[in-house]
Amino acid sequence: MSMPDKLAFVDIETTGISPVHDRIIEIGVVLLEKAHGLSRWSSLIDPDTYLPPQISSMTGIRSDDLASAPNFRQVADQIMDLLSDSLFIAHNARFDYSFIRQEFGRLGIRFRLPQLCTVKLSRYLFPQYIGHNLDHLIGRFDLKVSHRHRALDDADAVRQFYQYLSENIDPGKLYSAIDHQLRHPSVPKVLKKFNLDGLPEKPGVYIFYGESGMPLYVGKSINLKDRVLSHFTHGLEDEKDLLLYSQTASVETYRTPGELGALLKEAQLIKDLKPLYNRQLRHTEELTFLHEHADDYGYLVIKLETGRSPGPGTLGIFTTPQKAKDFVTARVGEFRLCARLCGLEKNRDRCFQSDLGHCMACTGQEKPLKYNLRFTEAFADSRLPAWPFPGPVLIKEGGSGFIADQWCLKDQPFDPDVYKILKNFVFSPKNRSSITKVPNNKIPDF
Repeated sequence: MSMPDKLAFVDIETTGISPVHDRIIEIGVVLLEKAHGLSRWSSLIDPDTYLPPQISSMTGIRSDDLASAPNFRQVADQIMDLLSDSLFIAHNARFDYSFIRQEFGRLGIRFRLPQLCTVKLSRYLFPQYIGHNLDHLIGRFDLKVSHRHRALDDADAVRQFYQYLSENIDPGKLYSAIDHQLRHPSVPKVLKKFNLDGLPEKPGVYIFYGESGMPLYVGKSINLKDRVLSHFTHGLEDEKDLLLYSQTASVETYRTPGELGALLKEAQLIKDLKPLYNRQLRHTEELTFLHEHADDYGYLVIKLETGRSPGPGTLGIFTTPQKAKDFVTARVGEFRLCARLCGLEKNRDRCFQSDLGHCMACTGQEKPLKYNLRFTEAFADSRLPAWPFPGPVLIKEGGSGFIADQWCLKDQPFDPDVYKILKNFVFSPKNRSSITKVPNNKIPDF
């Protein structure tokens, strides 16, 4: 292989370890270009946030030093010009790259470069050694560093290590090591013992576990191998990716007949295992429902109820009463509905807005038909649709299938996530051929 014409050796100092919550306080870049030779650039960066004292102690950078420094927005164009069309090289490149990418992302700028990590390069070329952090390399290869934990000096130490490799390692072996890293996903070290190449390229669900056996994350895909490896191939998008990379010790997979099976299995496993980094599907057993009915005067009213299954006239399903109330409050304001009829002001004969002359339903001055049309429009998108079949149906997938009725799987209670999955599936025209009625409600076993 041939190396790119532009190599960018990069180091940053930050307020902490999270690319999402922490910020860059210094960046150093050493450029090695065929056309222009060696050049250096560095700048302090005002993080617009608190600088922890332990960071000041380690780097020597104080809050007063950052007060007059530019923020990232002010130097973004300069950094982009420096790094564009380069091979991004850093010690623990994933860390430095993730912070810089996040900073550009906050400005709405797409940042993507090939990365070369000198930690991995050192491990690959010198497996006989135990330590491969920058201090180990500085001592082992006699690298010259004036100010450790300052961005430009550390970036130049990475450049010196690369120069040492170029002068002392057989070119074929060095380029093979670089090519191997650039072409292969960067999997966590603890996963090396697992045969990730043997993962099935089929639909299913995967589980990441930590070293203690704690479930970290459950995901699904129509191609398990591609999806699992994608977590470790690309630059980190968020804090969750960084944490998964550092904590994942093993992977478990479940094959499913197809995408629907993967979605349903994922929802089930998230509830059963309660993995650390899944948030959206971890519902409690008791749900909150909004039900509608007409009062004695013909106005549609809302009643908030808790339970496990929706009933007739369900306008919405929520995980907590507060989320339900917040939703209703927003719709009341948007569609000029009556807060009392919508269950928000229960201890009044008429709502507060009627006292101001803004609500006519409380006093009967607005006809029920007119009010009910506005009410129906307000909750049209959240209303639980009627089951679109006269009875249970068989949903075929691969050589297997699922029995569903009234938005529930066979012999299972109502689950809001299963409801959403089934609703999206049965209302999609492309899936109609996969759905057949169960004759005479005679349900087959699988």
